Amino acid sequence: MTEPTNPIPGLDILPDCSLLVDRAVELFSQGIDCQEAVIRTFGEALSLDLELDNEPKPKRRGGLAASGICGALIGATSVLLSALAEGDERTTTYTLELMKGFREKYGTTTCQYLTRHMKWGDYHTFCVGYVRSAVEILHRVLTTLSSTPVGRS
Repeated sequence: MTEPTNPIPGLDILPDCSLLVDRAVELFSQGIDCQEAVIRTFGEALSLDLELDNEPKPKRRGGLAASGICGALIGATSVLLSALAEGDERTTTYTLELMKGFREKYGTTTCQYLTRHMKWGDYHTFCVGYVRSAVEILHRVLTTLSSTPVGRS
């Protein structure tokens, strides 16, 4: 007997990846930081109860860079953890999958390394690709999640 899937609310209506990428890039280009652009995009799409700021926080980018992990990836991880139920056995597997996908594409998940070649203020020129990739990888992981029974990964 196959275990029933544990549907994540909203995943059955997950928009096409390109629409999510476009929305995240739009928010990012409006001055919303990378983390929040990803969180807002999926929060809107999945009606997740995520605490969002209403104003861009330019200083937060520096804090995220100091934390070590790319802000767009932190945002994607926040969405993933919000989408999964407390105690869901898939949490670690899919969080690692998210990190692995980003690392495979860029060789690292570290903001400082990813942004080492840019001057402060140039982040929108370069980081838009990281925002795009975080959304694409998260979309792939969420799509996989929606079809994976709890207890199997």
